[in-house]
Amino acid sequence: MKIQVQNGCSHSQLSVNPKDWKTKKAKLIPDWFIVYRFYDFRYPKAKQVMIKGMNSFKTLPERQEETQKLIDKELEALKNGFNPFNKESNPVNEPLSFIAALNTAYDML
Repeated sequence: MKIQVQNGCSHSQLSVNPKDWKTKKAKLIPDWFIVYRFYDFRYPKAKQVMIKGMNSFKTLPERQEETQKLIDKELEALKNGFNPFNKESNPVNEPLSFIAALNTAYDML
């Protein structure tokens, strides 16, 4: 399922490996990571994004908390126009008129 974000882009659901990361039975080995795909109509293939910033935490509750923080931070960045292809944030601050939107799309082609 794709989630639409600004500038005509979208991304898949963010998922965590291991799948049971929220449970008390989750293991700390192997390393955890968050992964999703980002789709930008200007590129022919999706970009797979991997986030690994939680592995320095050595207890399960700390790692779970940090993982949730990283997910929230990434979703907020995507919502605010972050594009992993160019690693830039391009927020859309004001709505474009139809003609301005067409001109912008034409320039991108």
